[in-house]
Amino acid sequence: MYSTFYINRSQKKCLHFMEIHRQKVLYVLQKLIRESTSHFCKNRLEKYPMFYGNR
Repeated sequence: MYSTFYINRSQKKCLHFMEIHRQKVLYVLQKLIRESTSHFCKNRLEKYPMFYGNR
């Protein structure tokens, strides 16, 4: 009884940590994607201004 309770508690801690970690990773990934896409768009604008206009 005690051992299963202990295991459950540690699993919950681990899950909680994983959830926080996952959110951080997602946030960082989204940030990276945003930065890279905006950088890419800027490059496209500089290369092909006639297609994209002045956005």
